[in-house]
Amino acid sequence: MPSIVINADDYGLTDGVCRSIKTLLDLNAISNTTIMIAADGAPSRCRLHDVSSIAGRAGVHLQLTGGRPISPLRDVPSLVDRTTGLFLPPDQAGNCHPGEVLVEWRRQIETVAALLGERPTHLDSHHGAHRLPEFTPAYLTLAVEFHLPVRGGTTIGQLETATHGVRSSAVSVNTWTGRGLGLAELKTTILQYLHRVKSDTPIEIVTHPGFCDATLASISGLNILRETDHAVLLAFARDPWLEEQHIRLVRYPSLR
Repeated sequence: MPSIVINADDYGLTDGVCRSIKTLLDLNAISNTTIMIAADGAPSRCRLHDVSSIAGRAGVHLQLTGGRPISPLRDVPSLVDRTTGLFLPPDQAGNCHPGEVLVEWRRQIETVAALLGERPTHLDSHHGAHRLPEFTPAYLTLAVEFHLPVRGGTTIGQLETATHGVRSSAVSVNTWTGRGLGLAELKTTILQYLHRVKSDTPIEIVTHPGFCDATLASISGLNILRETDHAVLLAFARDPWLEEQHIRLVRYPSLR
């Protein structure tokens, strides 16, 4: 029976994103979320929104961009813009030292685990940093170290994980999210990739739901369109289509 994971990226980014994702998780409209713990204010924001209540459904959205390291600067100097103290811009992320990436990502996983009170469900990354060849080894090393599955495939190529003893989604699909597309397009996307993959391993549908406010608008170009993702996912949860198509909605822990 074919299966899908629906993951909501960016938990912890803003209050509106946290509220949206928590609502969708509680309604079983999505399978999982991933926490971006290195976003400004994310640890306190996660505690405010009782992040431990989503344990078993939350992984780690590993960051090299869009925030600041949680490691001391002395441990990860190549990851930081010395002027701002923030991560380097996305177009400069390739300048990060792989050994320092390993240190920082390990601390992000450990911090999320402490907040959840248990091991996170899986790993993926912000802006697809794990797909950069110089950082993929750190990504897979940490997956083995923490016994976690990962976001594996992409819409443009497959990240080889099996030879490392790491479980992953068959493909991750980011062609629907953040584009203002509706329920019909979501269904078409799911069928398109299930037919393409033809595997017992779930495909992952990447989403970015959230409630937009001034904070989100000021820090992310993906703001109002998050509300469209939220609304469509709510409608999808009420729709019997998955059952009619004999498709299972599963969570990442099932890939361990």
